[in-house]
Amino acid sequence: MDSVTHTFLAWGCILVAYVVGHYFGEKKGSMIGAAVVLEWVEEKVGSVQFNAWMKQDREQD
Repeated sequence: MDSVTHTFLAWGCILVAYVVGHYFGEKKGSMIGAAVVLEWVEEKVGSVQFNAWMKQDREQD
């Protein structure tokens, strides 16, 4: 592969990655990321402790 083809291919991949990352990161990624973190915490500490923390958080508001 010559350098010009490689350059255009690399820039094309970068552009596609940017657009996909911007779309998912901006619109969907934050909610999915938060849900994954909460599921991970619940898995590590157990459902009973996690629910107690959530109840305590609701009572503070």
